[in-house]
Amino acid sequence: MLRTWHAAKPKKKPNYDKDAITEELLAAVVAVYENLDGCGNHSSLQVIVDELDCGVNPIKVHKLLITAGEMEKRKIYESATADEVLSLWKAGKAFHIL
Repeated sequence: MLRTWHAAKPKKKPNYDKDAITEELLAAVVAVYENLDGCGNHSSLQVIVDELDCGVNPIKVHKLLITAGEMEKRKIYESATADEVLSLWKAGKAFHIL
């Protein structure tokens, strides 16, 4: 009897689609952020975390908003830090320089 060898162990979640999950999370974060309150202000990062309740922290939400803006080729989240991080990333430099 011949044994069949596999190069890697079988996937635990064969239907797991990382890209689809990331796109869904980006869309949810942007949708909550773009909902303006009564005064015309965006939701805070902590409010987004609390509303989505999906295990992300405010720093991750900040990163997702910057990433979504870059993917959609428009400014979603604006701050001096976000602009500097994005310019460093485009130049291929590390973020720890900040």
